[in-house]
Amino acid sequence: MGRCPPSETGDDYEVQYFAKKVGITPQLKDLIAKHGNNRATLEREAKAMGSDR
Repeated sequence: MGRCPPSETGDDYEVQYFAKKVGITPQLKDLIAKHGNNRATLEREAKAMGSDR
């Protein structure tokens, strides 16, 4: 099984790992608050943010 998604409570290790993976450290907690902790959703939204830059 794969890694668990970052928790909505902001588990620091998971959030830092995922933020580094998708390259959006400052915005990740906002994405989790807005979209929940589903990894596929967060990756999709992170990619969309990256294309807006």
